[in-house]
Amino acid sequence: YSKNRSSTPHYVSETATVQNSMITEGCEVYGDVDFSVLFSDVTVEEGAKVHYSIVMPGTVIKKGAVVQYAIVAENAVIEENAVVGLSPEETENLDDWGVAVIGSEINVGKGAKVAPKVRANTIPSNRATGDDTQCAIQSIAPRSMPNCFVTNAASSEILNAATMMM
Repeated sequence: YSKNRSSTPHYVSETATVQNSMITEGCEVYGDVDFSVLFSDVTVEEGAKVHYSIVMPGTVIKKGAVVQYAIVAENAVIEENAVVGLSPEETENLDDWGVAVIGSEINVGKGAKVAPKVRANTIPSNRATGDDTQCAIQSIAPRSMPNCFVTNAASSEILNAATMMM
């Protein structure tokens, strides 16, 4: 627990489970949080899971989403049933395992999957059309680009393929 004088107190619902974690002011937790740090004004909706992760201010993790072994930057949205990251126990080859990174103001679409060792960054919107992904896939690097939207199954396939190439 920590104080942030510009935010309201945090709220943990009766349906939530919070263990081994730090929840700061302004957070609303309705889901499951374990071994994680939630910065101010983060929302974890009912049925969502956040494990072994760092979630920066203003992020929303929607119903049924799973965020594990990940760093999620400011004001991101993880839509319903999206999966960000993977536990090392679920990885066949540990050389393929790593932390997934979601940049500032990125929206990971419904049902999308962001694999370990992947960071999705924005490309100019004039280069993305229709249901195609609007994210360039890169290995984890110290760069942040806003306003990315990872959308459908095709996006998931691209994100998973990018992991294999690393």
